[in-house]
Amino acid sequence: MALGLGKRMLEAFRVEHVNLRRERNVAEIMDFLRRYDLNFDADVEGTLALRDQEGMLVGTGSARGEVLPTSQWMSPAREWG
Repeated sequence: MALGLGKRMLEAFRVEHVNLRRERNVAEIMDFLRRYDLNFDADVEGTLALRDQEGMLVGTGSARGEVLPTSQWMSPAREWG
């Protein structure tokens, strides 16, 4: 039952790859992080955005370098952004 509840909860959100070449996308991430006294590192290689059903940004995460072995979570040929 807990697994089903978790799946329903996740369906209420969508994860997006952020195109970091678009200034407005980076500005949105920076504004979101600023609310929590966090900074955005300009040299990240990829960023994900978590949005609620209304499209509001509710979470974000970025990576640089080999944070996780690539084969475990995405194809090596997959380009971020």
